[in-house]
Amino acid sequence: MPNVAEKDFYVHYYEVDFLKKATPWALLNYLQETAFLHSDIAGDTQELQAEQQKTWMVYKWLMHIHDYPQWKETVRVQTWLSQIKSYKAIREFHIINQEGKLLAQATSEVILVDTVKLTPRRIDQERKDAYGTCEPALNIILPDSDPNEQGIEVSKEFQVRIEDIDSNQHVNNARYLAWFIESIPVKIIENHSLYLLKITYRNQIKYGQKIVVNTVQDTMPGSDKLFRSIIEDEEGQQCAMLKGVFCPN
Repeated sequence: MPNVAEKDFYVHYYEVDFLKKATPWALLNYLQETAFLHSDIAGDTQELQAEQQKTWMVYKWLMHIHDYPQWKETVRVQTWLSQIKSYKAIREFHIINQEGKLLAQATSEVILVDTVKLTPRRIDQERKDAYGTCEPALNIILPDSDPNEQGIEVSKEFQVRIEDIDSNQHVNNARYLAWFIESIPVKIIENHSLYLLKITYRNQIKYGQKIVVNTVQDTMPGSDKLFRSIIEDEEGQQCAMLKGVFCPN
């Protein structure tokens, strides 16, 4: 497929859970790393972006995980852009194993941002030509739930550490997912796996801040479990919203 970047990842021991399968945030990191590779291939390097005072900022993730790779397995991530419009691009992902089985699919919405003014910048024609576009991967739809019929409610506080911060001097996208998982009761995590995910980012979080993850479980039919989280900073400002569906192992 033209305009597609590919990168292989070996699943390390420090990237797996107690079942020795890759964590959801490890998979999200694989996606991010492959997106950076695609930018390099397109000539839209970090160095060029810094020179132009521009950067790509992820606004939203949608992910459908069919199966998780195990420790010591190697997976391949494929990524491409399916749409480029004004200041926003839609990026698609596949994760496949060595037998060619599709393990996960994802879509992200990214915005080209002015790093000084922190405002959107129109995507120039040179970038559009360099990346190109292909067909969408999928249309991920999370099931509806009734927020008025809530079960478990959890509120957890976290201190932002050095290891949470990325090269843009704010919390890495994958850490929001790790905080979300941490806020869910351990009995659910022990017996269920995340298979549908939506993340929407609102505001940046920086080193030293305290954040609160407020999580509720919504009722839904069957044995799947649906959780929603709002991540707020210490001033009560919404920084991210997450929604995940977990199925029994």
